[in-house]
Amino acid sequence: MDDEIKTLKAQLSSCQTRYFEMKQRFIKEHESRLSNKLQKASNKFWAVVSVFIMSGSEQTSFLKKLGMFFTTMWAWARSGFKLEDKQVAQSRFEICRACPYLTKTNQCEMCGCFMKKKVQVSAASCPLKKW
Repeated sequence: MDDEIKTLKAQLSSCQTRYFEMKQRFIKEHESRLSNKLQKASNKFWAVVSVFIMSGSEQTSFLKKLGMFFTTMWAWARSGFKLEDKQVAQSRFEICRACPYLTKTNQCEMCGCFMKKKVQVSAASCPLKKW
């Protein structure tokens, strides 16, 4: 009977060791995947920021565009990422289309935003206070 108990304890110990090894490999693998996903998301975010900052007219300074971008994003986050309905967004964009500061790429020269997207954000506003 003692030999059976020793054998079972040895098997249990072996199973526990394998379990902990598998658990560590699983954690490392998923941490690596999560880290990669976060890095990609961060890269996309900063790519959007850089396009935003480098766009627009020279009369709008880098700091002003950066400030407008983060002000809009912060207001959007505080609103729970609420979006406008399609009719409101369309009416806002029609106002933008009549504006001389809208470029051929649908970007505002005053704030650097891509207006097809900005008009959908409920917390966003026109830098010229047109909407």
